[in-house]
Amino acid sequence: MMLSVWLTNPVDWAITQAVVATRTGLGDAIFWPITTSGNFACIWIVLGALLLGWAWVQSPSAARRQSLATGLGVWTALGLSQLVVEVTIKPLVNRPRPIAVNPIWNHLDITTVHSSFPSGHTGWAFAVVPVLWAWDPRAGKVGLVFAVLMGFSRIYVGAHWFTDVIVGAAIGTALGIFVVWAIRRLFLSSL
Repeated sequence: MMLSVWLTNPVDWAITQAVVATRTGLGDAIFWPITTSGNFACIWIVLGALLLGWAWVQSPSAARRQSLATGLGVWTALGLSQLVVEVTIKPLVNRPRPIAVNPIWNHLDITTVHSSFPSGHTGWAFAVVPVLWAWDPRAGKVGLVFAVLMGFSRIYVGAHWFTDVIVGAAIGTALGIFVVWAIRRLFLSSL
């Protein structure tokens, strides 16, 4: 518990307060769907399935192998992020969420049962970015924009502190880079 108190710092408070002050009906309409699309990593699981499906319908070729490696890479990055962030770090730190510390920040009726540090939604989103980037830099850029919006949305809805998002992004990115490296070793440069 001492660690969780230490991790809630004045910078987190100031940034959360500043982001919460920007809330509008338009912001809610934009960031609520973004944040909920990350629940249970659903958007990323579907993306991995689409890539695997795309690989299935393509004729045997380098493109098919690349789509297969990318789909498996997305799922592997998600699994590693889940293991590191949700299973390992969150229970150890057990940091309270902003909406638990200041219920006034919970204007969208968010309910959470897990601790705050680090952000799982952000970790998942950033874990996928290097995999997408290796597959197609355009897809990676779109993924990066979405991952940044996901991180911001987590602060916006009051589910996470700024440092939760930053650490989630760093862990996710590192795991995604590792997955790309591993796929290139195993599939002989499929990505």
